[in-house]
Amino acid sequence: AYGSGCVFLASLAGEYLSVRVTDGRIMWRLEESGGGGLASAAVLGDAIIFASRSGKVFRIDRASAATRWVFRGGGGVDSSPVIAGESVFVGCDDGNLYELALSNGKKLWQFRAGAALKASPAVGRGHLVIGSTDGAIYCFGR
Repeated sequence: AYGSGCVFLASLAGEYLSVRVTDGRIMWRLEESGGGGLASAAVLGDAIIFASRSGKVFRIDRASAATRWVFRGGGGVDSSPVIAGESVFVGCDDGNLYELALSNGKKLWQFRAGAALKASPAVGRGHLVIGSTDGAIYCFGR
């Protein structure tokens, strides 16, 4: 994910990085023991949302690298989080689609799909679409 001249990356080794595009300088690096990420970060203003195979979804402050909140799902999270309005949506290996408050990470809603949700949610025109590992595709609208 890209924001303010930096890209935000996760590695399977459990590193979460902010890298300046112009020269490749690492602006900050966070490490998570036993974690690691396949998911892309979601970026909105100063909010960077990462997901981890350890089951964590967490918000980092872009400039300071301070952790603002951590949500723990019931399984690994390979799904890339997406920000829509004041909410973060992310699928989880525990079979749930979670809606979290962007401001504090509190769970606002969840949908139990029954199979792991490794796909990343797509949001557009007032709808959210996500696929599950059992082949089902879910579409939600507001």
